[in-house]
Amino acid sequence: MNPTQARQAQQALLAIGFIGGIIAVVAVFLPWAWRVAGTLSGWECAASVGITSAPYLSLIGGILAVVSAIGVLGTKVKAIGYLLPIGGILAIVGAVWGLSSIGAWTWAGVASSYGITVSINGGGLAILGAIGLVERWFVGK
Repeated sequence: MNPTQARQAQQALLAIGFIGGIIAVVAVFLPWAWRVAGTLSGWECAASVGITSAPYLSLIGGILAVVSAIGVLGTKVKAIGYLLPIGGILAIVGAVWGLSSIGAWTWAGVASSYGITVSINGGGLAILGAIGLVERWFVGK
């Protein structure tokens, strides 16, 4: 793989990480819980209802992933890029924590919804995008 192809592959993976971070941020505002009266977004679960504060962790993880990917793609400073997998991991941990917290409310007729799955997928894409930071895989050192 020549250096131009290696750089393009790295940029594509970092773009995937950026998209994963955006997905993790958006997932906080998607339905995380379902009840007979309607759905609750992750933000509502944390802010108004008080079921769990886990969506805040997913939001922070998504923001870290987005900022990291923008920093590496825009400025080519690799040091900030190591926040990309950390952001992905935080998004996944927040979603799993939210899933377990919402699961504890089943006695009240509350069930989990698809926003949690979207947050896990966004975190996974952010972690996948972090592969673009491992330069030796692309250069052949």
